[in-house]
Amino acid sequence: SLNPVGMPSIDITKNAQGENVELVATFEVFPEVNIADPAELTLEKFVAEVTDEDVENMVSKLRQQRAEYSEVEREAKETDQVNVDYVGKKDGEPFDGGTAEGQDIVLGSGQLIEGFESGLVGAKAGEERELSLTFPEDYQAESLAGQAVIFEVKVNEVKEQKLPELDADFFKSFEVEEGLDEFKVKIRENMETQLKDAIEANLKSQVMD
Repeated sequence: SLNPVGMPSIDITKNAQGENVELVATFEVFPEVNIADPAELTLEKFVAEVTDEDVENMVSKLRQQRAEYSEVEREAKETDQVNVDYVGKKDGEPFDGGTAEGQDIVLGSGQLIEGFESGLVGAKAGEERELSLTFPEDYQAESLAGQAVIFEVKVNEVKEQKLPELDADFFKSFEVEEGLDEFKVKIRENMETQLKDAIEANLKSQVMD
């Protein structure tokens, strides 16, 4: 009456000449599935809308994605891009994945763990800093989750962010010809499509669960 999923794993426990062979066969079987009555299921459909603020935030994000950076001789501030070398140490020893050379980081972007980027605000090219930080409890590498570490950082360059103008060339790069108003209309349409897909995907996930 068993319904095996695949081939068994065989462990022979007795195999003496002239006697019956004894063995243990281990295998997975298909479970018995009791389908819930659809009439008793409760689903929650999320409701949301794309606001003018959402559209403005997306315009800002798209400009930031096309930003250019030029080297400056001053202290680093939020939105600047810094080029750094660093070594992360735990209990005085470098840990895997904690070393980099020539890495570009935009301060305030949240690329790295909390405290790393803010710890470089005010630094100049050529400056070295030691950052005492703690990895978040839910960090993907279990050996580092919740652990206190030290990053030894050298700042190689500080570059200032320059956002592209909202002009015809910028709009054309997104296949928009008519200007800012049409650009915002296109953004809203895309965001509304993504929102609809996200709501539907969430609903389907609830159904499958």
